[in-house]
Formats: sequence, C-alpha cells, structure tokens
Amino acid sequence: GGGGGVGRFSAVATRRRQFRAMSDDLNEVFFRFPFSVPEYFALITRALIVLEGIALSADPDFDLFRAAYPYAARRAASLVLGPGEPNGRSGWRAWLGAATA
Repeated sequence: GGGGGVGRFSAVATRRRQFRAMSDDLNEVFFRFPFSVPEYFALITRALIVLEGIALSADPDFDLFRAAYPYAARRAASLVLGPGEPNGRSGWRAWLGAATA
C-alpha cells in the first residue's frame, strides 16, 4: 500500500481541525451566554471522539454525523410527534424517511 498511510493521516488531521473548530465555536457560546451544561456532556463528547478515532483508523472517510443522522432524525421525530403518531402527520415522518433513506 503505497500512499494509504499518508491519506489516512491526512483524513485524521482534517477531522481534528474540524473538531477543533467546532469545539472553539461551542466554547465561545458557553462563555458568551450564561447557561449550564450537564456534567455528563463532557464524558459523552469524549466517548464520541474516541469512537470516531477508532472508526477513522478503519475507514478514513467515516463521518460520525452522517452515520448518526438516521437515528438522531428518528429520535427527534419521536420526541416532537410522539411514538404513536401516524406516518402522515405534519409531513415530518415522510421527510425523515426521505432524509434517512
């Protein structure tokens, strides 16, 4: 494998820069606006970073947000609409179905 290691390193470095930029933005919001975040938030964030690192070592093109979106979209819909709502209500479920297909 000629340049596979270099490509993998580049993908990881790009992800680190992207995460750092997002982290900086979140820190600015936390300092600018007085609200509290649950203590477990840092632990969940750390776990996601570790899991993404493991996934990136196997697949440099892995995108945590793309992988998590179908679950997050269904969860958000169930919180907004309730788990027993019919599929056609408000068009949300149809939109989510198209977005997660």
